[in-house]
Amino acid sequence: MSGKVIKIKPKVLIKMVEERVTGENIAGEFLMPPSYIGSLTLLESAMLLAFIKVIRPIKVFEFGTFMGHTSVFLARNIDENGVVYTLDIPCEDVDRKSFDSKAEEVDHMLRLQSVEEQAKCIEKERDEIKAKIVRLLCNSLTFSTSELTKQCGLIFVDGGHETEIIKSDTQKALEMLSEGGVLVWHDYNSDVFTDVTEFVDAYSVEHSIFHIAHTNMAFMWPGMEPELLALHDVNQ
Repeated sequence: MSGKVIKIKPKVLIKMVEERVTGENIAGEFLMPPSYIGSLTLLESAMLLAFIKVIRPIKVFEFGTFMGHTSVFLARNIDENGVVYTLDIPCEDVDRKSFDSKAEEVDHMLRLQSVEEQAKCIEKERDEIKAKIVRLLCNSLTFSTSELTKQCGLIFVDGGHETEIIKSDTQKALEMLSEGGVLVWHDYNSDVFTDVTEFVDAYSVEHSIFHIAHTNMAFMWPGMEPELLALHDVNQ
């Protein structure tokens, strides 16, 4: 792996939760992983749950709604008064016909599927969970973060996979990230979406970034690096 991304075991995050949640069993509401491409594995969902248990965010932001599976998972597991903002591209912006790479072709296919399916996981969810989800139909390149500046404790970047979009989404994520919050990228180390890995590796030269083993997740958690590194050293 190039760059300075630090690979940690999943139990590093699990240990962080165990040290904070001591008087009860650690539990969450999980959904069966769907069959379509780009969805979270159970382990990746568990890692998002670990971030939620440590941070207890009131506001969560997701770049890339797709079917809404992750949106529902997040909404089920944040506090009762929490909100999940999930952004996806509107149908009028999905019009590209030619592609320069396999990743661009797959991204286009996913966008078309997203438009056709209309976040079906959200629509099928029970009302009290749907009420915690705010859908934003907007091209992330033109999205304004002004109303959410420094307010989101967990931000999940899983939208467009081209370098231009990843760079823009990352910058906007940092604008919205609250103190103590975590920024998570999906599709890191993917065989298809190589731009994500290249961007994150380059970004890690000047920022502390971690990759969770056995997942396609990388994350940046400002202020938590000493604890993460200490647990990483213990669990080598």
